[in-house]
Amino acid sequence: PYTVTADSAIRRSDSSIGLSDLDHPRLEYDLLTGGGTGSQVLAQSGVYDPSNRIIDLNTEVNLSTAEGYSFATDHARVFLREERVIGEQPVDGTGPMGRIRADRFEIHDGGDRVIFEGRVRARIVQDRTRTVTDGDGN
Repeated sequence: PYTVTADSAIRRSDSSIGLSDLDHPRLEYDLLTGGGTGSQVLAQSGVYDPSNRIIDLNTEVNLSTAEGYSFATDHARVFLREERVIGEQPVDGTGPMGRIRADRFEIHDGGDRVIFEGRVRARIVQDRTRTVTDGDGN
């Protein structure tokens, strides 16, 4: 359920497991989309481990989804088999619900659960287009 492309990929000659260095990698994946299309992860560089299906992305890592969520960090490790992402560097994110900043993050279960840790700051924007009624329909 994913596609990895890059401007160039060079397999490391000293790697017995087939590690490849990636220049401007792009990962298209249904992570955080509920099976939809349009999610992607871009970075300046990365390393792909095909035997473990792990991609380490480095420098200007940008995760975006079709739902309008966008996250920026300097490192993310994507565990493709487990549909999990771990970022140990600060992350800034925006989306339909507002804005968030944290020292690290984890995405689990294909995006069903997102955890932010360390000096988390969030601004949640209330949807003012919804009408709220009480139990009597008023």
